[in-house]
Amino acid sequence: MEKSPKVTEFLIKAFRLLSRLVLFVLILFLLVALSIQIPFVQTRITKALTEFITKNSQFQTRICKVRIRWWDAVSLNDVVVRDHHDSLMVDLREVYIDFSIRSLLNTQNPSIDQIKLEEGNVRLLFHADESYINLAEFIARINDLFPSAPRDPNKKPSKFSIENIHLDKTSLDIINYGAIPITEGFDFNNLKFRDLIADADGFYVQGPEIGVKVNYMRGEELTSGLVFQQLKTVFTYTPTFMEFDDLFLRSNQTEVKNYLRFSYDSVGALSYFNSRVTILARLEE
Repeated sequence: MEKSPKVTEFLIKAFRLLSRLVLFVLILFLLVALSIQIPFVQTRITKALTEFITKNSQFQTRICKVRIRWWDAVSLNDVVVRDHHDSLMVDLREVYIDFSIRSLLNTQNPSIDQIKLEEGNVRLLFHADESYINLAEFIARINDLFPSAPRDPNKKPSKFSIENIHLDKTSLDIINYGAIPITEGFDFNNLKFRDLIADADGFYVQGPEIGVKVNYMRGEELTSGLVFQQLKTVFTYTPTFMEFDDLFLRSNQTEVKNYLRFSYDSVGALSYFNSRVTILARLEE
């Protein structure tokens, strides 16, 4: 059965309209993609992003410059973040982030492909009367900014993960402000790592739990004066234990291998390390 001229004419017009619509969407997409490469537009995006984070998370955030590399990578320059107690948490010259939009916006288990941190300081702090480290609190507040289904209290909290982390000339502090200062011996509540070169996989934060596989790390711990040439381990931290699995630590004077775990009732017990912390060790050399 042949189509009438009117039907044929209608189909031709509809096809032309659809083609123009597709072309318009492609042009709009191209314009948006090109516009985010313009420094002025990137500056406006940076200002809006930092104001949004600061206002909604109560973590004061400043980013001097953003370079957006199309849709899956961004470089941040001169990044400063102060935590909810106004303590410095991040101060870095450059942060490179490689991500997938779909993975990043997953409200249950957001993830990032890679983060590179260069020349600066990251400070992981426990404030008095808090069991959550400040970074975990920051991630939880950012995650709460995105709408999601009501959380099931019987399930574990959402998990934030980073597939790979690379550190270059970066300092790392891990400080427990709620602990009683240790004046003699090794102070586990006041760790200050300097001149770190490191690579790690599988970093995650799930509630108060933090885990990471350290592929290699070298640098110096100022509190003990320990200069380590290489550190490899699968590290897990929770409010009741710290675990170093598949451990390999080499310094100028020693080499330690295998497994080490510190168990305690609460983070506060670390202030009384000798009497309230149980050590399980399977060590070689």
